[in-house]
Amino acid sequence: MFIFSSDLLIKLLDLFSNLKLSSIYGKSCVFWLCPSLRRILRAFTTIMAIYASGSAKNSLKCVWNKDYRGAVLSNLAHNANIQFVKSFWSLTEYSFIRDAFPNIMFGNCKTKIAKDLIIKSRQDKYVIPLSGERVKIKPQNENELNKSEIKCLLIINKINPSSNTTTILLHCHGGGFVSQSPNSHEVYLRDWSKQLPDIPIISIDYILSPEGKYPQALQQVLDAYIWLIDPTNEEIKQTIGFNPTQVLLCGDSAGGNLMTALCLVLNDIRLYCHYNIQMPKSLLCIYTPLILKLCLSPSRIMTAFDALIPIGVLLACLEAYVDINEQDLEKSSKQTATVTNSLKPPKPANSPVKSDTDDEYSDDDLFKFTQLEFLSEKEKSDEEDALTEDEFVIIDREDTQPQQEINFEFPNDFSVKFQQKYYSTLNQIKKSFYTNSFANSWSSASEKIVPSSATEETTEPWYKAKDNKLKKKITLINNKCTLPYISPLLYSNFSSLADVSLHLVAATYDVCLDDSIAMAKKWTGPVTLDICHNLPHGFLNFIVFSDEAKQGSDLIVNRIKQTLNID
Repeated sequence: MFIFSSDLLIKLLDLFSNLKLSSIYGKSCVFWLCPSLRRILRAFTTIMAIYASGSAKNSLKCVWNKDYRGAVLSNLAHNANIQFVKSFWSLTEYSFIRDAFPNIMFGNCKTKIAKDLIIKSRQDKYVIPLSGERVKIKPQNENELNKSEIKCLLIINKINPSSNTTTILLHCHGGGFVSQSPNSHEVYLRDWSKQLPDIPIISIDYILSPEGKYPQALQQVLDAYIWLIDPTNEEIKQTIGFNPTQVLLCGDSAGGNLMTALCLVLNDIRLYCHYNIQMPKSLLCIYTPLILKLCLSPSRIMTAFDALIPIGVLLACLEAYVDINEQDLEKSSKQTATVTNSLKPPKPANSPVKSDTDDEYSDDDLFKFTQLEFLSEKEKSDEEDALTEDEFVIIDREDTQPQQEINFEFPNDFSVKFQQKYYSTLNQIKKSFYTNSFANSWSSASEKIVPSSATEETTEPWYKAKDNKLKKKITLINNKCTLPYISPLLYSNFSSLADVSLHLVAATYDVCLDDSIAMAKKWTGPVTLDICHNLPHGFLNFIVFSDEAKQGSDLIVNRIKQTLNID
């Protein structure tokens, strides 16, 4: 499902940078989504274009001129830097935006308590090393850990004062590791709390990148978890009325990555630190990136024209989160590669792939399979029927037994079939953007548009570097992202996690869809995978405006109720 090739990735980055996306972003923006989200995301992209346009005059052009708006957004997709991503996504932190949506849905509900929870006393026994080793017990001669406090948001919908629940939902918000907070995600957290009375929801306001690179956020999440499950913690008992004995981990997008990594860290503590730490009852991951190593897969093609997280935004966020330096490349050349081959489909004998190395594709291989058929007409028809039969596609494996060895292998012909479909899709994208008929749909004025943001002097994004410099940067990032706590799919001890259930929620137009599918195959405990139709990455943030997004949110709540045996 995933292809690891620096040369192929560089070629695709060059291809994407030359695509003329003005019409896609301007006239045909997100036409593939359900109507309700189509409207809101077109408004969202208009606001994004206005924010990036740089002047009042250009702002008006972004509203009335679709071609100009598309050109601004196309420029952002190709040249996004972390400064713009942080500043724009942080707009949701303004109080009039952050508080408006929850109040529209719930008003001032007296039974609902939402307040800050400050963790001042952090554990200093277990530390996640920056060097890439697994979690360890801090040596006595090692410097003291950062003792800065951790801020959380606590939400409780207290209905029954005599409730004897001892369960909490521990949540991490999304935002690409670089922006947003629990407050900006309160719109759906308060909805969940309304449907899960008496169960406290605690959302961690972890440190953001690039100020706090890996593993600082994960260390904070670990410290918060250990603080919460401490049976002698009187502060949490006074705050929520009990000491938690059952914890559900939940996260969306980057927050799901952190929560999955936390589960792996806790598992390693009990395996390698020989401490029987309390494990979470369940893990809930919502449109979560589970492999941050730069690779290619079918769902990642969406980043070429995704309105919320285009490829430039994703690459900017990744580089901001991962702590890399020039010494990493020298170290990596002396170490044996640790990438798990189980994520790489076997190479059939008749495959045109030349070798099993990172540089396995030549310049002519990119569209080599475009004349081949991936599926027969009958198979295509069957697949389409399967995807449209219900509102949600559900893979449910509740009674899975632990396995001794997880190979995650595919049938022998999978690699060729996958490559045929992958390159065929790319070729269709290429043709659609370069044919004369498509180009003629633009006004001649749009070809001359140069958004003001493109003329401003800004730091060039790292992924715009050329040739060897770009390949070196990709190598540096990938060397760091082979760590299982960054790319959980590369974890090697899934067989020891059979006592933790996993619920995965993705969307048909989610760039992280393939991550969820791969994790569903690897997890050895009970697992469910729900794929919400016609929804994008980040749909939870739009439940106020979209019935379909609200249905996706309700499905998540039902999975939580299922885990807790709540009717």
